Formats: sequence, C-alpha cells, structure tokens
Amino acid sequence: IGDFVVEYGPLGFTKGTGTVLNLDASEKSAKLQNLQEDTYYDAYILSVCDTNNVSKPIGPVTFKTIFFNDVGVAGVAYPTDENCNLTSSENIAIQLANFGQSPQSLFNFKFAVNGIPAAIPIPSDGFFTGVLGNDSLLTIEFETPYNFSKPGYYLIEAWTEMETDNDLSNDTFRYELITALSKPLMEDFEAGVLPDNWT
Repeated sequence: IGDFVVEYGPLGFTKGTGTVLNLDASEKSAKLQNLQEDTYYDAYILSVCDTNNVSKPIGPVTFKTIFFNDVGVAGVAYPTDENCNLTSSENIAIQLANFGQSPQSLFNFKFAVNGIPAAIPIPSDGFFTGVLGNDSLLTIEFETPYNFSKPGYYLIEAWTEMETDNDLSNDTFRYELITALSKPLMEDFEAGVLPDNWT
C-alpha cells in the first residue's frame, strides 16, 4: 500500500467503484489512464497512515478533460495598435495554439481583413508542417502581405482549419486595429473660423 490513494471515475461515481492508484509519498504526480476527451470526472484522495488506517477522503475533486485534437489561433502578434505608419506590404504574424492533448501538424492557417479572406497560396503559405505540442504557443508569420497604408479601421481575423479538430469554437481570433488617421488640411484662415474639433 502506498502513502496516498487516488480513486477516480466518471462524474458522480460511487466511492469504492472507481479506479484506484496507490502512490508513494515521494511521487509528485499521478497519471490517470483511459480517460475520455471532453468529459467530467471525479477523484478522491486519501492518506494512508498504516495498513489499517486511512484519512478521511478529500473530494470529490471534479475536473474535465480536454479534447484530443484542438488547434486554433490565440492572438495576433503583428500588427498592433503600437505600430505606426503601416505600409502597403505588411506581414501579419499570429499565435498558433494547441489547446488539445495530442501534438498536431499539417493543418491550414488563414487570415482575412475586414471580412475579405486573403489569397494565401497553400501549401507555400498558410500550411503548418512543424509539430505543435500540447499546451504550446507558436508565433508564425504569413508570407502573404496586406496593404495597411490607408489610415483607418481594420478587423483582422485569423483561423486554423484542421479536419480532425474537435472544438471549432476556439479556431478563430479577431483583432481590431485602428491606424493613425490623417490630419485634416484647411487653408485660408482669414475668416477666423476653425474646423470642427480644432482648438
């Protein structure tokens, strides 16, 4: 018998009917086996004092597993509101994220500006061939540039496309960008009248 006992099972399971792990006090973690994805479970933890005595159980501790396959875009790294004087040929950089349990590779990533998808030539751009591990974040830049030279409002949307993705709700990230507006120009101040909003 180990120094700790962990018993786990489906949400609401009756104690004594779950899967039991006996752990030595020196172990800092335990790996729970055969869990289903996107599922709630309960666990109880007991301390073993000796062969005849155990502590009152702590629990149930309720937790939910994540999906096996789940990638998406977690953010836009470039451009941001801090970037001034954007040009007619700016590369957009995004943060790809693996929200799932399994490492992922070979999936598409795309972007649109103001609702118009960019013409990304896949697979030369927008096709991820590396390996994105569990709970990993990777900043990647599109090779296809966008024209941000006209001052004003831009809605950048970036997303992933993977056939085996189990959760589509976190695939897309939206970022609103307002670039510097050009100052109004007015001539002939002889009348002494200023434009609206000027002091």
